Amino acid sequence: MGALADMTDTATVTDVRPARADELDAIAGLFAPGLARYRGRGADWILDAYLAELLDVRSRFAVAETYVAVVDGRILGSIAFYRDVVLEGWSNLPAGWAGFRALVVHPDARGSGTGRQLVEHCLLRARAVGAPALGIHTIALLEDAVRLYERVGFVRCPEFDMPAADVFPSHDADDGLAGLAFRHDL
Repeated sequence: MGALADMTDTATVTDVRPARADELDAIAGLFAPGLARYRGRGADWILDAYLAELLDVRSRFAVAETYVAVVDGRILGSIAFYRDVVLEGWSNLPAGWAGFRALVVHPDARGSGTGRQLVEHCLLRARAVGAPALGIHTIALLEDAVRLYERVGFVRCPEFDMPAADVFPSHDADDGLAGLAFRHDL
């Protein structure tokens, strides 16, 4: 994907569309490179746990609307949309809210607007299904995601924050990392 290196200033996503079952491995292949820039900050355990969960694209595909962002036939990003956050199976956001997770953009496409287009697609879907809000949990370490959500109009709702140990119970460390909750009222 070296040809994507110059895309950040000029690329536009030509298509945000539902993912096909034969594209799930390509989606899974985006996550490790997408998280690589956050490694080495003293919280690699959370990235390892998060990555292991993100790689299970097939489980999400079975219960969520999975979308891909495509430029020139290449999958550069993906997102999973839930008509109701209870379908996620672990979220503490209110039932009836729509939700999304597993937003990923290939590092070579960062800055191209791909992530924003995927999030805006979920906002449109949430309005279409009549949800009162679109919610997301993210980890504080993913500063780029936090900035994107705030730029798109999401607001923090700390009453729904989750300690990392609650999100990833297989790890008992309490290093202050939390699942930060955000919502966008519709």
